[in-house]
Amino acid sequence: MAARIFLAILFTVLSALSGSAQTLSVKPHFTVGDTFTVEISHVRSNSTRPESNAKARNLNQVRVVETGPTGSLLEWVEGPVDYDDPAQVGNPVVAGASKALDNLRLMVKLNARGEFTELQNEAVVSKQLLDVAEKVVKSVTAEAPADQRAGLEVVVRQMMQPAALLSSATRDIQMYFSLHGVEIEAAKPVETTVHLPNPISGTPIQAKLRIRLESANNLTVQTIFNASEVQAAMTELISKAAPGSPVPTVEVQDGGKYVYAPAPGLMQSVTYTRKVKAGPQIRTDEWQMTLVKSSNL
Repeated sequence: MAARIFLAILFTVLSALSGSAQTLSVKPHFTVGDTFTVEISHVRSNSTRPESNAKARNLNQVRVVETGPTGSLLEWVEGPVDYDDPAQVGNPVVAGASKALDNLRLMVKLNARGEFTELQNEAVVSKQLLDVAEKVVKSVTAEAPADQRAGLEVVVRQMMQPAALLSSATRDIQMYFSLHGVEIEAAKPVETTVHLPNPISGTPIQAKLRIRLESANNLTVQTIFNASEVQAAMTELISKAAPGSPVPTVEVQDGGKYVYAPAPGLMQSVTYTRKVKAGPQIRTDEWQMTLVKSSNL
């Protein structure tokens, strides 16, 4: 009887141990020449400026150029952007930004864990973006009333400063690979520090990611920006664009859901939502990323 009781207890303990250690390691499994395609949709809505609402979609073709113990080099080519709203095509800022990114060739460096580190061709990409940005600034300000040109130029240049343009060009890539390198257990959420575009200015700032493994290959993430840095960016923007105007308090809600595909070590899907409230205005951005094709699947 004692032996049976002991075996029963041992079986219960071993069963509990085997069921409580579900761990997910998010890491790509690349070989040179691998290819994959990521479809990205971006939906934007603005509570006080519905004319700026838009939905855009494009296909991104990716090829593994190099891979090894220290990391990987990817060629990421952003395809032309399709807009649901034809009016957006005629918007000079939107059209300019789209032109800057259409078929842009980004040489993306990842570390051994699959985390984004930098663009290998950053200097070339920066020059392309700045050339287009300068044309956009001239186009926008030329059409504005004379008494509004100075303030408008400040706003547009703030949106298209070099750091913001480069950050925007790599935003989708950083979002897609943001959870790579994470090792997580179901009952143990993790927190990590990353650099992401400031929701107001677009320039990179420090943020914290709180990640939870919900089940199997499903993860959720909450992004927490430094509130004072976000508010400072709004204050600077208002002081230059409209000196003396009141500065609204900014609130940011940021988070998403990720589904991991173990075979290629890539995200099968990403749904990410950002809500920025500035006074009475609420702007919501939602990104949907889908792995539509992979040579490893």
